[in-house]
Amino acid sequence: MFLPTVAFFSPIAGESLVNRILDRLDGVDFVVRSEKDLDAVGSIEKSRAILFVGTGGTEQLVASFMERVALESTILLAHTGNNSLPAAMEVRAYLEQHGVDSEIRQVSMDELGDTVQVFNHYEEVFKDLQDKRIGVIGTPSPWLIASQVNRKAVERKWGIEIVDVPFSKLKTVEPVGEDSLDTLEIMPNSTKVKDSELRSAYEIAYSLLALVKKENLDALTLECFRLVETTNVTGCLGLAALNSLGIPAGCEGDIPATFTMLLAKVLTGETSFMANVVEIDKSENTLTLAHCTVPFSLVEDFDFVTHYETDKSVGIRGQFAKSDVTLLKVSGSDLSNYWVSSGVIEANLSKKEACRTQIRIRLDSPVDYFLDHSLANHHILILGLHTKEIRAFLEHIPKS
Repeated sequence: MFLPTVAFFSPIAGESLVNRILDRLDGVDFVVRSEKDLDAVGSIEKSRAILFVGTGGTEQLVASFMERVALESTILLAHTGNNSLPAAMEVRAYLEQHGVDSEIRQVSMDELGDTVQVFNHYEEVFKDLQDKRIGVIGTPSPWLIASQVNRKAVERKWGIEIVDVPFSKLKTVEPVGEDSLDTLEIMPNSTKVKDSELRSAYEIAYSLLALVKKENLDALTLECFRLVETTNVTGCLGLAALNSLGIPAGCEGDIPATFTMLLAKVLTGETSFMANVVEIDKSENTLTLAHCTVPFSLVEDFDFVTHYETDKSVGIRGQFAKSDVTLLKVSGSDLSNYWVSSGVIEANLSKKEACRTQIRIRLDSPVDYFLDHSLANHHILILGLHTKEIRAFLEHIPKS
């Protein structure tokens, strides 16, 4: 999916200058140097476009262009010479006055071609997300008081469908896809739960996988405490298995956290760990994450133990390698707010008063965020350094 690109140059810009700039910018659909050139532009079917402000003196040409098309948002691409940025700034203010969402991206002349390619890649990712379905099995847990979403607003912004899956279907769905689950070769370092409890936890895993297939889900979140309260079986193993298979699966019916996991998967290809933030050390700029489920594919080894809060069924105590990580969260009623930072795992912990998988992370940005401005509790961890890519993508998405 490619964004239309329209390049604007002042009528007095010389031919050699225009050609020199255009040589750096691949994939230009239209070049506008005068009002006459606008007649050749015709209509643009998409609601968004890249407007390349090649030189100063183009403001009125852009205004005339916008009178002829029905764009809802634009990316104003500017470079570092020829009064490109001053003109883009004037245009941005004009578009704001006329209710068109726009933002300026300024790069060097040498970066123009690559920048357009990146924009189009982000459009592909955005389009991929628009086809996704997130299933909520049960309902969001009652303590998630700051983690509610407006589903219609989410669908308008992201094109994602959030669907309710009755909790009862966990019991009635016919298991399918056992073979794909078996390919994981789940081999714990030790098992400290009864075989009967392990079998019950596996049955939940098979049921979750069956619901993914039968409900055509791309991600899911499970009201897991209701599960353990009514059946004495946890969903920790099942969620770990789905995530290890590349299916984002979140806990507690948390829709924003699960969306964040899905976005991370689609954008970076990385599987994620959803966790509580259980401790902050401002003097060391570290935080501790903990949860009772972790994807098997993310850890070096793991043990099957009981679930922390209930001491029942199966929880997972995973051991991470010391490595670079990225923490992120997308939240808000329409999932338009975000936070992201890189960090490094310093240690695995084993405190008694916390969920089973515990890691201490030294963060690259101030940990004060978690105390002063955090987007609720649950945050998402992926391996590797992806902060720049995630931030650039989320800034690329239209604000409305």
